[in-house]
Amino acid sequence: MMKNGAHECTVQFGATGKGIAPHYMITDKEGKKHMFSGLNHDPYKGISADHFAEEKLSPTLGKIDIQQEIKKRYNPKTPQ
Repeated sequence: MMKNGAHECTVQFGATGKGIAPHYMITDKEGKKHMFSGLNHDPYKGISADHFAEEKLSPTLGKIDIQQEIKKRYNPKTPQ
């Protein structure tokens, strides 16, 4: 994976809450950060962007990372 490279956008999720509706941040191909509320997916308009401090975020995930997690968690297992 090329972190914040010219080939993909990445996402990080807020890691301080209970995991019900975490805030998330997408870093685009140019490196610009876009922050969103996990409740309604609108751009984050909180009083402080402190929720997005690096130590409060998940590791950076790319498209392949997310696809692998979805496949691992949600694809039905084949009967044996």
